[in-house]
Amino acid sequence: MSGQLAHMPGPKLRPEIANAWHRAHINGLDPTMEVRDSDIVDVDHRSRLMRAAAPVLDAMIAELSDTHFSVLLADKNCAIVDRKLGQRDLSQTLDRVLAVPGVRYVEDNTGTNSLATAYELHQPIAVTGEEHFLESLRVFCCYGAPVIDPLTHRLEGVLDVTGPATEYTALLGPFVRRAAREIELRMIEAARSAERQLLAAFHTHARRKRHAILVLSPTVILSNSTAADLVAGEDHSRLQALIDASQGTATVVQRLTLSSGSEVVVRAHPVVGTEGVLYEVVPCTSSKSRRTERRRTTSAVDAPALVVGEPGAGRSRFAVELAGPDSHHLDCADSLKRDTWLHDSLALLERDADQTVILDDVHMLHRRDAAALTPAVRNTQARVVMTSSPIKESDPEIAALMSVAIDRHELRPLRQYGPKFPDLAISVLRELFGPHSLRIAPSTMRMLMAHTWPGNIAELRAVLSASVQDRRVGDIAVSDLPEYIVANGSGGRNLTVLEAAERDAIAKALANNGGNKSATAAELGIGRTTLYQRLRFFKLPH
Repeated sequence: MSGQLAHMPGPKLRPEIANAWHRAHINGLDPTMEVRDSDIVDVDHRSRLMRAAAPVLDAMIAELSDTHFSVLLADKNCAIVDRKLGQRDLSQTLDRVLAVPGVRYVEDNTGTNSLATAYELHQPIAVTGEEHFLESLRVFCCYGAPVIDPLTHRLEGVLDVTGPATEYTALLGPFVRRAAREIELRMIEAARSAERQLLAAFHTHARRKRHAILVLSPTVILSNSTAADLVAGEDHSRLQALIDASQGTATVVQRLTLSSGSEVVVRAHPVVGTEGVLYEVVPCTSSKSRRTERRRTTSAVDAPALVVGEPGAGRSRFAVELAGPDSHHLDCADSLKRDTWLHDSLALLERDADQTVILDDVHMLHRRDAAALTPAVRNTQARVVMTSSPIKESDPEIAALMSVAIDRHELRPLRQYGPKFPDLAISVLRELFGPHSLRIAPSTMRMLMAHTWPGNIAELRAVLSASVQDRRVGDIAVSDLPEYIVANGSGGRNLTVLEAAERDAIAKALANNGGNKSATAAELGIGRTTLYQRLRFFKLPH
């Protein structure tokens, strides 16, 4: 281990510190580097941890008033969610090492310190001066203690006190550990109070309503018999996604399709003072979805159709739904490598009117071929369905060909599905494996919803196939998912539809300007500082 400890200062490191240094080297850190910039996550000020910790943190900082010490609280992902300062001028000192709310302070980007290492070990630990792996942190002493949920025995956060290395005292340990225990006790009291509130809300609605009533929280599930018959366990993640997408405390009303195929109207009421939501689920009077009706109507139209979507969004599959399984398929990419492609395609379009032709990926056409196809598509008696990637500025000839289509369909990227994502994921699972007893566990569904899905539905199919492997029964757990999905999905909440659209706009502007941040900010009409904040928030390259 001599190579790993090449930068070891003076005295021999304690075993737990030496092991932490070893992890830092494995993570590619160097002692001379600054704290790595990380993704900025939103702080949920209504979380159980924040509500339980608030009075404890206030009491701690009152005792540390006019000292050079600060109090930091991190959540279950080790993202700093609160910071209290003994003196106001300490703010700049902590800002320089990115110890600010919203930053994930883990060993991967900060090395050895009491916040990240206590999170890693799930044990209290002191880290003083030269024990910090990064030289920029060696001016500090700190003591961190995990906050464990007494009901679930899971890590809920880390409490830390940080000050100058020259002012370290052994009294930090009992001070921080006692405060962490107080937070845990308050979480128990809050859980009991929240459970009483949830139970009261459930009974109040269940007495007054005859339809399905369901209460969901991280620790409580309540339902009446109607809900038990109507709502399956795999529908829970769909229901929870309604509130995740709204990010508010107001009632949400939305139409959903359950795993059984039943269409319902859901009214979701967040129960104030808890992390629970009460759902009223009312079956719709009509079993026909508007989407099915729209496709049935569209498929009967003879006018040319255009399907636009990102790679992997299912353009070709959607085109087959419109055109029918017996349609002729022409891949426009073949026009670039087969000299007879245009001649053969024009001949096919001149045949009888009983056929349907799919022109796949028209954006790949050479402008000469697009110009030749335009009058043929306009005048043919055959039904023509074209597909294309979204194109901001296509060649005029390709734009003219696409303009022939009156019936147009734009497929949303998977990342913009929001609360409708669970419906799609379950539909894809059934499409892949047919009727079965497989289920996507709620925690797994939340992880899938947090992913940005650059490969869209094609990527979702691949992920589900890899996660299921040879099984045909049981739950798909988080541990079954590919590692990159778990890594990308563990850093925060799901994007709303509006945020997903904002992310797409920023990514597109960044690509249009070749990665130039100043030009991108100017195109978007925002400052560079705001742009960098949004790049970090959306995990875009910066």
